[in-house]
Amino acid sequence: MKRLFATFLLAVAVAPPAGAAGTGYCPPFLPGPPHVEFEANIPVQPAFDHRLSRAEIESRTSHGMGQGWRAGGLTTVAYETLVAVRVQTLGLPDGSRCVQVTGANGRLDVRDLTVHVAREHRPGTCPFAAIREHEMEHAAIARQTFLHHLPALRARLEEEARGLPPIRTAQPDEAVQAAVDRLLAALAPTLKIMETEMTLAHAGIDTPESYQALGRRCAIW
Repeated sequence: MKRLFATFLLAVAVAPPAGAAGTGYCPPFLPGPPHVEFEANIPVQPAFDHRLSRAEIESRTSHGMGQGWRAGGLTTVAYETLVAVRVQTLGLPDGSRCVQVTGANGRLDVRDLTVHVAREHRPGTCPFAAIREHEMEHAAIARQTFLHHLPALRARLEEEARGLPPIRTAQPDEAVQAAVDRLLAALAPTLKIMETEMTLAHAGIDTPESYQALGRRCAIW
């Protein structure tokens, strides 16, 4: 699972207040807290892929299925988290600038949610239907977990953005990058919890008992 970010810099010239030229001094100069939004791109239905062979699926499967079992399906999931910030800048007499975040936009972008069924299982057969149904459960787990954690991600982004102080710097772009890095770091623990819950939920339907029940569904595999 990958995480990327994007930034947006909006520079606005503001006249410095009296006494603002002291070394390291960077006064708050905005009337209120930053505006924060968090959105998501989560597919309603997974994509479907019937091109991989059993051997290719097995090479991508990280868990064992038990003696006598071969993987016939796989669900792949990948997402990115992105953070963009808007800022205003305040010019100071010494040529440096104060940079203040005025807004932050977070995004959870699910780039891959795909159900794979091995090409050896032909559409219309019992094994094809059974494997696809099982993998659709995995896709539903992923989607539900993403949706469940969106409020927590938004709340964490808002909390951290509201605590960002103005930064005095000669390089406004560096201040913007520092703000983005801090916001992404703040999201990391919540994302870790999300990933852990998703892993445990997937493991809950990938058990010897579930595979035995799956095997009993079809007379011929």
